[in-house]
Amino acid sequence: MDDPNADTQWNDILRQKGILPPKEEKEITEDDIISMVENTIDEKSHGKAFDDMTLDELNEKEDDVDEEEERIFEAYRRQRMAEMREASMKAKYGCVKEISKVDYVTEVNQAGEVFLYVS
Repeated sequence: MDDPNADTQWNDILRQKGILPPKEEKEITEDDIISMVENTIDEKSHGKAFDDMTLDELNEKEDDVDEEEERIFEAYRRQRMAEMREASMKAKYGCVKEISKVDYVTEVNQAGEVFLYVS
């Protein structure tokens, strides 16, 4: 076993069986969150501040954002199209109900648009 504190499936099983002690959860503070966000921003800007970038580098960044937005919108469009197709495949005529000879006149006269078939 390499590292008993590693977050692996095997170590989780050993913790469940009581072989390893429970993993101690580290509390995340507001400062940790701020530093994570700042690190992410630095990674995305390749460690360079926007003020220090050339016009070509800024245009490249803008293109990256545009491509990402386009990808997100395309995924959303596909999802909505699938939902619309699914909705159109559902019941087109409302409900089907069987009526007796006695109820025929009442049901047909009270209904707005009716499609009848005789079985």
